[in-house]
Amino acid sequence: MAKEKQVVVVDPELWMNRHLHYQERQSGWKIFTSIYWSIYLLFVGALLIFYNSLGLSLTYFFGVSIFLLSLMLIIYGFTTSLHFKLMKRYG
Repeated sequence: MAKEKQVVVVDPELWMNRHLHYQERQSGWKIFTSIYWSIYLLFVGALLIFYNSLGLSLTYFFGVSIFLLSLMLIIYGFTTSLHFKLMKRYG
């Protein structure tokens, strides 16, 4: 007896709706992780800015750079979350 072939039809619209729903559910986690890592980077940046025992301006530069990176990380997390929520609603 020959095995019957099983045909799987993938509906692109259903797949896209599931994908957007999953992304929208994960948007809160995206905000949490971006804030978590930005707090860590803010702390490291503040240490480099204010702990200037060597008197080098290089540590200050890296401190400010890491500080700005953490702010951009917060903005990235919120914009990604907003994008996921808007795509779920209007996509």
